[in-house]
Amino acid sequence: SSNLGDISIDLRSLYGAGLYVELTTVNEPQAYGASAPYNKKPLPSFVMRLQGQPWSNAFTDAYESIT
Repeated sequence: SSNLGDISIDLRSLYGAGLYVELTTVNEPQAYGASAPYNKKPLPSFVMRLQGQPWSNAFTDAYESIT
């Protein structure tokens, strides 16, 4: 997100211990309906995938800004 503007935005992801997760980072297309700078540049995103059976290993994830 530091490429979107002058101020860097950092997030922390919190989830339960003992989970095996896979993170993949991607750049999404710009958000055409959003205000600047989000409508001008690709948006950094990530996908978090839990390994294993989803019904017996359900989890939640909380994000908080650390900037």
